[in-house]
Amino acid sequence: MNAPLHDPLAVLTIATRYSISEQQAEAAMNLAAITLVDAWHDYTRQWGLNADDGEAMEMWGQLVDNHTRQALVEGAVRTVTAAQFIDHHTSRRSCRTPRVMRTSRPRVRIH
Repeated sequence: MNAPLHDPLAVLTIATRYSISEQQAEAAMNLAAITLVDAWHDYTRQWGLNADDGEAMEMWGQLVDNHTRQALVEGAVRTVTAAQFIDHHTSRRSCRTPRVMRTSRPRVRIH
């Protein structure tokens, strides 16, 4: 799936508002958009509509208020920052070199 290009000002606004990097803000916007598309598909399945109907999508989009959209973005920001936090802590542990097993047996060299 291709990620949509977001308005740079919107990305910067979210990054500033939530004190996150621009990459995290863009990832959060992508996640919020995917969640919104999933909600649209759920709505069409529930009411037996065609998911490709542009007029129905416009009408549904008007039903989704700004508070709901803001909640989607906030949830996406929390998810992205939590995922990066987990990745940061797990990757630090995995960077350690594995311990070498030591035995008291003499090494055998084959010439």
